[in-house]
Amino acid sequence: MIKKTFNYLSLILCLQVFTFNASAQPEKNNIVSIIPYPNFLELGIGDLKLDSQFVITSSDANWTKEINFLQNFLLSNYKLKLKIASVSANPKKQIRIIQNIDLAKESYELSIKKEGIEITAADNAGLFYAIQSLTQIFNSNKSNMAILPCLAIQDQPQYSWRGMHLDCSRHFFTKAEVMRYIDFLAIYKFNVFHWHLVDDQGWRIEIKKHPLLTE
Repeated sequence: MIKKTFNYLSLILCLQVFTFNASAQPEKNNIVSIIPYPNFLELGIGDLKLDSQFVITSSDANWTKEINFLQNFLLSNYKLKLKIASVSANPKKQIRIIQNIDLAKESYELSIKKEGIEITAADNAGLFYAIQSLTQIFNSNKSNMAILPCLAIQDQPQYSWRGMHLDCSRHFFTKAEVMRYIDFLAIYKFNVFHWHLVDDQGWRIEIKKHPLLTE
């Protein structure tokens, strides 16, 4: 129990060190909490309230996983079951997702207006990071309603390699704990998971085909 508590405290400390610098933001924008803070964020006037009439539209059929992630977030947190359609459908209320290959790798642009939301991304990673920023904005709202401040964001990672390390050789974690760790990395837009599995003291993963490994 002591070792497990220490492991979690170590993880929290590492994330706090990372987020302390990453979350530094202009005072006028402190209504919006996004970690790491975007390259550009400008608040608009007013708010957008999502309701069940909104439709998620997409210009790319290869973004299904990312769109399902957003859809499940809205359903789980706000009981909003939004339909998914092609951009060509052009509904009056929409979360519009479009691709712009001219943007830098892993970058995105996010616009929230009273009429709706538009996300422009270069690739799947950029779209996923845009959605993570969007969920953080939702979580900044203390209300249980799906209300977002109007704003514009342009963002891309400063570093192409953004990793965190987990040592399962000397410090033991359950499958659920490892998955939860990866979830935290995704929230803060890390893109590399360093997994330390083996040391000279022993092999920690049972492989039934090779039983002598664990001996």
